[in-house]
Amino acid sequence: MTAIYPLDAACAGHPLPLWDATVYGETVEYREWRHHQAKAICRGCPVKVQCFKAIDHAWDEGIWAGELLPLKRNARPRPASERVA
Repeated sequence: MTAIYPLDAACAGHPLPLWDATVYGETVEYREWRHHQAKAICRGCPVKVQCFKAIDHAWDEGIWAGELLPLKRNARPRPASERVA
């Protein structure tokens, strides 16, 4: 699988669960904190425009280009092993 994001993306090197819509077992407060952190990283990203354009091809719900993206209808969520940040 090829990376959606260039290596100079602000998210590169951060743990993937930071951008997930939900993480099993987390509290609502922790989820809100995690989403706030992810959005803050996205805010200053040099490739935010490219990320925003990639939303049409995104399978995963979560934070994309600083926005919370719901899972697309009829989409197959990819396992964590297939995700690339």
